[in-house]
Amino acid sequence: MLKEFSDESGNTLIELIMVMVLMIFFGITIFTLIQAGSRTEQKIIDNKNAQVDARIAMSYINVRIRKNDSTGKVEVAPVEHTGRNGILLRYRSFEGDYDRWIYYNDGVLLECLTDPDVQPDDNLAQPIIEVNDFNVEYDGETNSVTTTLNYMYNEELEEIETKIKLRNTKSEGGIIILM
Repeated sequence: MLKEFSDESGNTLIELIMVMVLMIFFGITIFTLIQAGSRTEQKIIDNKNAQVDARIAMSYINVRIRKNDSTGKVEVAPVEHTGRNGILLRYRSFEGDYDRWIYYNDGVLLECLTDPDVQPDDNLAQPIIEVNDFNVEYDGETNSVTTTLNYMYNEELEEIETKIKLRNTKSEGGIIILM
């Protein structure tokens, strides 16, 4: 009988190369899945943060209006340099007088403290939140202030709207004057 000699070293090398190719393929696949999952998670977090920030900002505005809802303290007044309405909260006390403006300009909801009857200045204002849009209107029939805040959620424009009924007010010329 003849002994057959075979050279298996070539097969071993081919097997080793195939195993390495498969490991690289699975490694790339797993890395891609982890990256996609990470991007999706970050997108979900960003969306939720935008929604939470918008709700907190709207809650802040509502608390400010309700806290100051008394005679002569709340107005919806035009902010001259933006051409839009803002919320004007008047503070008058024995300690001093000042106005607090809450208004929208260039994608940011701002809050600015000023001397009485002085328009807000963006350079002195503090940002509340970046939003896509903010509107405030006064309805004399229902004696209420409606605030609308728009923000991006899941690549779509979302809107939060609140309506606050005011006490003891009368309207003159589109501006609320509280007595």
